Amino acid sequence: LTALKAAAAATIMAWVKVESQGGSGVNRRVLGLSGNVAAANVRISISQLGAATTDSWRLNARRLDADSLHTRDIVTSVTLSTSHLAIVCDYTGGTSTFYINGASVGSGSVAGWAAACSNTASLGSAIGVTTDLASQFFDGLIADARVYNRALTALEISHIYGSKGRDSIMRSLVHRWPMNEGAIGATVSGSGSVKDKCGNANGTATASPVYSDWIAYPRRKRRG
Repeated sequence: LTALKAAAAATIMAWVKVESQGGSGVNRRVLGLSGNVAAANVRISISQLGAATTDSWRLNARRLDADSLHTRDIVTSVTLSTSHLAIVCDYTGGTSTFYINGASVGSGSVAGWAAACSNTASLGSAIGVTTDLASQFFDGLIADARVYNRALTALEISHIYGSKGRDSIMRSLVHRWPMNEGAIGATVSGSGSVKDKCGNANGTATASPVYSDWIAYPRRKRRG
């Protein structure tokens, strides 16, 4: 995937409905893109961070493929309800920000971020699992996962949340997986079955997810 090659910034987001807490040491991936070093090497991702009591959310990102991983943990507890999650990584501006339901819940500067990210392609992207498709399977519903190769403003993210996906914020939108292609209850399978509305990266389902009727946003796909 070439969408984040030498990008000055990136924004990723998705609607989720968590169906269980991970528990101590059990992390679950919502959305992520890998770096160029290895399929498991995170370039940017959102994860559910397992804990002994209540889980939290985690932002991970790298500016350069060889950089140490930048992590921002959000103290807001994960609840078994519908949420819109978004993270903005401004590589040239040197900041990262986490949004939940259209509002910033964590932001700050990142040491060493002062220029565009690596001019290398990501080895892959994944929804509801790590980018090497090996672990951190998400338990719940995910829909309308997006990747922008710019830093969306707080107003834009608030608007996307408020419009429940019926927005027209398309500038620099490079990937969008609505995950509403099939009949409710149908199992998703086959190469290219997870459609990218931008036409850049159709995906193949893993672990037999099914389409589900999710009231907050019509017809979502869930991780089985």
